[in-house]
Amino acid sequence: MRTGLATLAVMALISLLGISGLAAQTITITGSLTPFTTTAPATPSAEQTYQVEGAALTDDIVITAPTNFEISETTGAGFGANITLTRIT
Repeated sequence: MRTGLATLAVMALISLLGISGLAAQTITITGSLTPFTTTAPATPSAEQTYQVEGAALTDDIVITAPTNFEISETTGAGFGANITLTRIT
């Protein structure tokens, strides 16, 4: 049941931050993930992408990948357990 786990993680993060109660702050997620598939253990699935944008935020956006998954800001490199999207002032 790994379908959409990264999207769920982002939505949980938004909920935990309480952003929904702050009308002036917005986080927009564009795109969606399909089920990740692979046939061999410890073999990565194909990369998938989605875009995250924020407006009028008071802090950075931190995205944490679910267990056994990795996330990156770029394609093909820089994968890890989490990324921080730095707020631009």
